[in-house]
Amino acid sequence: MKFVKSSDRDSTQAQLQRLTREVHVWRQQRHANVLPFLGLYDIDEACPFLISPFLNSGHVGQYLGNHPHANRNHLLYDVAAGLKYLHDLDIIHGNPKAENVLVDKAGVPCICDFGICKIMDVCDSAIYTTAVYAAPESSIPPDSGGSSRET
Repeated sequence: MKFVKSSDRDSTQAQLQRLTREVHVWRQQRHANVLPFLGLYDIDEACPFLISPFLNSGHVGQYLGNHPHANRNHLLYDVAAGLKYLHDLDIIHGNPKAENVLVDKAGVPCICDFGICKIMDVCDSAIYTTAVYAAPESSIPPDSGGSSRET
């Protein structure tokens, strides 16, 4: 279960919109390397839980720490396959990092946490990611006078 945290900075309406977007995107995904969405548990509106299978191997960083001889190429390939699947559906995860890739007991990685994903829109150039994982050029404003292109 993923507990949806409340923030004093965010309005209830903004939280509801974010939760609705995450549920909408996540529930449509069917891929071996994307964590399945099982449902939403909402005991009260203040603290909903998103339900998914429990993967007891932890995130990929923990998994590699506990399985130092795991085939990293296979893990990387599977994560890339999951991201390609999302991109083929015009979905940008927005925050791919070790903590957002859980590993099942068979060693299969599953992308999770669609909280800041976005549907690709050619008119929207906003950047959503964890700063430490962001490409340096992503911090340059688009109207700064430099040239750039999408990769």
